[in-house]
Amino acid sequence: MFIGYNLKSEDWVEYAYKNIGNTIYSNTRKEIRTSIEKYVDKDGNINATMMQDEWFPKLDKRVFLSHSSKDKELALTIAGYLEQELGVSVFIDSCVWGFCDELLKKIDNRYCYNERTKNYSYESRNYSTSHVHNMLSTALLSMLDQCECIFFLNTDNSITKDDVFKKTSSPWIYNEIKMIEYIRKIEPSRLQKSILPENFMEHRADTAQKSIFPKFLYNVNIDNLIEIDKDFLLKWKEIKTSSSDHSLDVLYKMTGVLKRNEH
Repeated sequence: MFIGYNLKSEDWVEYAYKNIGNTIYSNTRKEIRTSIEKYVDKDGNINATMMQDEWFPKLDKRVFLSHSSKDKELALTIAGYLEQELGVSVFIDSCVWGFCDELLKKIDNRYCYNERTKNYSYESRNYSTSHVHNMLSTALLSMLDQCECIFFLNTDNSITKDDVFKKTSSPWIYNEIKMIEYIRKIEPSRLQKSILPENFMEHRADTAQKSIFPKFLYNVNIDNLIEIDKDFLLKWKEIKTSSSDHSLDVLYKMTGVLKRNEH
């Protein structure tokens, strides 16, 4: 990871771009689906490493798009826009969420369901969930580390804005934001001759439903993410049209990560 952005956008769902994003999502899912039998050895043990590598593989993407599951259509639209208009490949983290649910269901139906009582074992499900969520967490960490740029989709669904401390009820958003704080920062090789401002990580661009089950609220810190919005994304496309620079390099110059006259 090189840099992170706090993307504020609430209402941008265009059919054409969403279609492109949905194609990315669907194609990724087609590559992953498989049965769990191939991971079970003759003694009944599961090869968890092989399962993780195949269900949560490393994908060659430039931008990691972190978002609430309730903002899936918006995330697909933004991913489609970035790929179509700026040539930037996007990892939509809900793709991995879907794999997680499917994998859990396959394991639980085979190992945790009691045909006699027609119920799932609470203890067995806790055990299976801990393993699959560990795989998911590891996969997310790997993708965050691998992607050059992180976009956090900041909406009312993902984070509260009426508190002294920003909070999220999503354990996965909390997990990703915390990872961003500690993950290694790697300058892209194409920029290694560029001169970066010393404080570029601190730079700012100027630019429920009720349930009987309680929400778990986590404090999150997004102050280290550079703020951008929908208008910024449209301006990015406009500037890129007249520039020979890589799309992400244009982004970095627009937000002061790179000095405009240095590249």
